[in-house]
Amino acid sequence: MRKRYDQVLQEAQFLRMRCRDLEQELHVSEPALYRAHQRIDRLEQRNRQLMAENKVLKQKLADVTEKLREVPRPVPPFIKPNAPRRRSAKPGRKEGHPAALRPVPAVIDVHQEVPAPKDACGRECCPDCRSQLDGVRHHRRIVEDIAPAR
Repeated sequence: MRKRYDQVLQEAQFLRMRCRDLEQELHVSEPALYRAHQRIDRLEQRNRQLMAENKVLKQKLADVTEKLREVPRPVPPFIKPNAPRRRSAKPGRKEGHPAALRPVPAVIDVHQEVPAPKDACGRECCPDCRSQLDGVRHHRRIVEDIAPAR
C-alpha cells in the first residue's frame, strides 16, 4: 500500500510540474498568439476590401466591353473598300480551255518571311495604325520585282 501511495504521489508531482511548464509556455506564447490573431484580422479586412474593389473593377470592365461592342469599329486605312460587282462578263478563260497562269520562276533569289507585328498583349496588329487584326490567315505568295541587271 505504501508503495502504491508513493507512486501516486510521484505521479501527482510530475503532473504538477508538467502543468506548471505548460502554463509558462502558454504565458510566453500568448503575445505571439495575440499578434497572430491581429494579423489575421487585418488580412481578412484587406481581403474583403480587395474583393469589393475586384467586384467594382469587373463591373467597370463589363460596362466598357459592352460600350465597345455597341460602337462600330472603323475600317483600318489599309483595307480597300468593296468594289461594286459587275455582271457584264465572267472573268477568266472559257470553259474547257487550259488556264493561262504565269509560270513559277526557276530561280528564287530571296525567300523572305514577313510576320505581322504583335501588340502589347501578343496579338497580331496592323503595322501602321497598331489596331488589332481579327481572323488572320497565313498564306504564301510570290512577289516578283524587277531587279537591276547584274
